[in-house]
Amino acid sequence: MSARQNVLAVVPPHIGGRTSGAGLARLFPAETDVTVVEATDEDPAALRAARVIVTALAPVTAEHLAAAPDVALVQCASHGYDYVDASAARARGVTVCTIGSSGAEARNVAEQTFALLLALAKRLVPAHNALVEADWALPRLQRSLTELSGKTLGIVGLGQIGREVARRAAAFDMTVVYAGRRRAAPETEERLGGALHVPLEELLRTADYITLHAPLTDETRHLLDAERLALLKPTAFVVNTARGA
Repeated sequence: MSARQNVLAVVPPHIGGRTSGAGLARLFPAETDVTVVEATDEDPAALRAARVIVTALAPVTAEHLAAAPDVALVQCASHGYDYVDASAARARGVTVCTIGSSGAEARNVAEQTFALLLALAKRLVPAHNALVEADWALPRLQRSLTELSGKTLGIVGLGQIGREVARRAAAFDMTVVYAGRRRAAPETEERLGGALHVPLEELLRTADYITLHAPLTDETRHLLDAERLALLKPTAFVVNTARGA
């Protein structure tokens, strides 16, 4: 890289510590001709010299790309890139890359998924709010508490993250069913506590808890529409740690 090939970190405030300019700068040897700068919507001028834009879930719009005439690459510090205007990048000949899916990322999302499952089963948020509001409602809340053990967990998308979730579900003595484009190998299903491949509609009708781990594609966008949500048990919970759409 020459000195004019600056790396630009576009960092939203709520995850500023995740991909900051200072953090990126430490990745390069001191003698390297790379300058790391930070840019925000309020300071788009920092984009003008950029050859590379690094973003962690912060939108990179057509306006951002237009402000960076020399940009050649948008690097996303995530598995997806739906927050980047890929059409504008393609029109400009700008490459968009992701970090792919790593074991560490899969474990992190699986733990977050189970944190949410436990919070739902144990009514942690209502219990916390009642305590903060000096309305100790434990007897009332206890009547609605449940256990994950013995419940059916429906996993939509048995990729790397889905498999990590299934492993944890087996440790909680949950019955695991999953839906996806392909059935996993029998030995994989056995390692995941006897996970059973079923059609999506059957999963929705039978699962007590449903977790979404499918990639965002044209086929999965708005996967749980009104018709499919109507298939759920009235007591079922849905946890989405995949893309919002």
